[in-house]
Order: sequence, then C-alpha cells, then structure tokens
Amino acid sequence: MAIQVVDFARLSKVFYPVAYRKIQGARAKAKSFVYYTTAEVAESVIKYRQVWMRNALSMNDYMEIDHGRDCLRDALESRVGVRMKAALDAAHAGIWAQSYDKFRTMLPGIKRDTYITCVSEHLTKERTLGRLSMWRAYGAKSGVALVLNSEAILSEESVVGAVSSPVEYLDSAGFRRAMANVASGLHAERDFLATIPRPLLERYIFEMLRYAVLCVKHPGFAEEREWRIFVTNFLQHSDVLERTVHTVRGTPQHVLKIPMCKSVNSKLKRSFADVVQGVIIGPCAFPDIAARAFQDLLVGAGMDPEDASRRVSISGIPLRHL
Repeated sequence: MAIQVVDFARLSKVFYPVAYRKIQGARAKAKSFVYYTTAEVAESVIKYRQVWMRNALSMNDYMEIDHGRDCLRDALESRVGVRMKAALDAAHAGIWAQSYDKFRTMLPGIKRDTYITCVSEHLTKERTLGRLSMWRAYGAKSGVALVLNSEAILSEESVVGAVSSPVEYLDSAGFRRAMANVASGLHAERDFLATIPRPLLERYIFEMLRYAVLCVKHPGFAEEREWRIFVTNFLQHSDVLERTVHTVRGTPQHVLKIPMCKSVNSKLKRSFADVVQGVIIGPCAFPDIAARAFQDLLVGAGMDPEDASRRVSISGIPLRHL
C-alpha cells in the first residue's frame, strides 16, 4: 500500500495564510525579536536560562482570549461561516460541524489552560533605543530588553512542544475580512483538501480555530508587534516544559518554564549565546551600574567577557520615572 505524502506547507498556507507568510518572512530575513521585561525578571532569565510562560488569564490585556472568541463567533455567524462550511464539507461531508463542535466543547479548557510568553519584533530603528511604549508598559522603573535570535523563537514547536505565531490586531470587521480570505482559500483548494485524510483535516480545522482565538488582540495594542509562544497544556504534551508554582505580583499561579539552551536541557542544540543576541538596559536611575551587572550575568551564562561587553547596550531614551 502506497504511503500518502501530505504537503504540509500547502495546508498551512490554506489555513493560516497571514501567519505562514509572516513566519516564512521572519525566517528568510533572520528577524530578531525582543523580550521587554523588568531588570529582576531579565536577571532570572539569564541566571537560570529559562523563560516563563504564564496563564493567558493573567495577561495585561484583560480581554485576552475573549476578544478573539467574540470576533470568531461573529465571523462564523455571518456569510463567512456559510462559505467556510461549504468548502470544507465539499472535501469531507460533515467535517465542519464535527470540528467546530469539538472546538466549542474544548474552548473553556483552552481559555483556562493556555500558557503564553510574548516577544516583539525588533525593528532596525529600535536597535539601540528600544521602544518607548514597551519600556513604559513592561519595564517598570528599571526595564531590560533581551534581544533574541529568530530561530529560537520560530523553532519551539519541534523542540519543546510549544508553538509560535504572530499576533494579529483586529476588530470584529477586520477579523471577518481575514476569515473571508481563509474561506476563499479553502474554496480554491477544495480538491486538494479532499485528498487529505479526514483526521488530519479535522486537526487543521481545530487548530485554525484555536489560533484564531489565541492570536488576535484588540487593535489598540498594535504597536507592540507581538509574537507569541504558547501551549494549551491539556492538548499539547511536553517532556521539556517544566510546570511549577510561583507567586507573581502577589498571586500564586502555575507557570511553564521554557529551557533556552543545551546547558539546561540536553534536547536543545543551541547555546545561550546563540539565543540571546543582546541586552538593552532601559531608562532607569543607574544604567551604567545595571549594564556592568548584566555583562557579568552573561559571562556567568557562558559568554566570553569581551563578547558579553559588546552585547550589552544602554538605551538613550531620556525617560524619567517619577
């Protein structure tokens, strides 16, 4: 019996056209990402070579997930949902209702049990200064930004079990247009979709709906240019992610810890120096003191002293914390 070869790239283009294009573009350009946080958190990341994923319900956008859920519901109750159902059912009869019902049943669990860590695109014009709005939002009175290699962000699924995706900033009308584009792609590729084994196609439909809920934010957050690494714990098993309890800003909660390099987990092939390209010291009271401290932290993480010195810079934004 011949083994069917599935064109997974073509499937991804159909179900995630925008995300697929952005991910391929980020890989081709070796785009850097940046993790804005407080000095205390950055110190912990470097010392332990781990990044924490926190529950989506604890994110700073208090409408996290609910916004995506509402946009998805509005789109699928419109003509867009009818077209999507027709295209998918033409490939496999009844597959849309079966997949959508499964998603709706699991949505409360997805909302409760998804863990996320967020990074931003690192723009060329921000190489030395960073982004003022991000310092204000995430840096507190002594912010630090860790500049990260794109490969470390975009290869997490195969290594640690989490997935990476760009965030789209859409209101209900914009989301409906985006889903209409997906529906058009499904119609154009319905003959191809008919060749895909039903269980695999069901999985892609379910994942399209999960991504739609988890990777859409209110347009007011668009300047963040966010990408997400996320995992829904009860759906994605990982032997690499460490689950533990920590108190964060006074609230005891579970966190998942992503190992950053082979010195933390032997399944990873990259070194810490491969992951962290640089450290930007944000606007703070004692930037020179902080810079020297972070140079030593990088040396402690395995970098050569001269290399560590080159990788630490100080943002020149004259922001005073009152």
